[in-house]
Amino acid sequence: MSPYRPFNSSSAQLNLNFEVHQPQYQYASLKPKEGQTRILTLLPSSQHGASIYCVLKITSIDPVSTPFEALSYTWGEEGDVCPDPIFLNGYSVKIRRNIEVFLRILRHATLPRELWADAICINQASYEEKSVHLDMMAFIYSRARRVVIWLGLPTDTSALAVSVLPTISPEADFLRISNVQSHAIDLLFSREWFTRVWVVQGFMLGQDAISYC
Repeated sequence: MSPYRPFNSSSAQLNLNFEVHQPQYQYASLKPKEGQTRILTLLPSSQHGASIYCVLKITSIDPVSTPFEALSYTWGEEGDVCPDPIFLNGYSVKIRRNIEVFLRILRHATLPRELWADAICINQASYEEKSVHLDMMAFIYSRARRVVIWLGLPTDTSALAVSVLPTISPEADFLRISNVQSHAIDLLFSREWFTRVWVVQGFMLGQDAISYC
């Protein structure tokens, strides 16, 4: 995986010692006409298996004052909820396993990370808010410093596919790769992420992109 390149952000000054509450997190209302959304600050931990703590704050998207990375991923199965909650502003929240695994991979050991993830930054219980964000998606992804793509967990062939792809030119280089390499590439591009039109469009709107697999 590519090394994490942290951004300079005031989030580095966050006080990480906040009280943890048992009740469910309640989303504060946004002001859609002002283009408001939420940015997720993923707090650091040097232990991969440690609970995930985040700060969720309302903001108007501004690429200068609010540098952030937009996550591009598939949600996974509806009932595949992670048994352990994450914590938003000290309150517990249950999320699907796919995004939980993604956050663990993205979490830095010592620095906070500013993210936008639709499953968390949008109040999924609010039809109005989801509807408003449908019109904001292109704007959000185009303003992100980077689009971070999660293709899913690594498999026996994914490392091979990722290593071969950069060596292939637009010409007929596919004729020069082995059957094993070709099969690995086919399996990579058959992943669910490549079948979802919107997530691919979000990646194309970004100023920069990096993928994890």
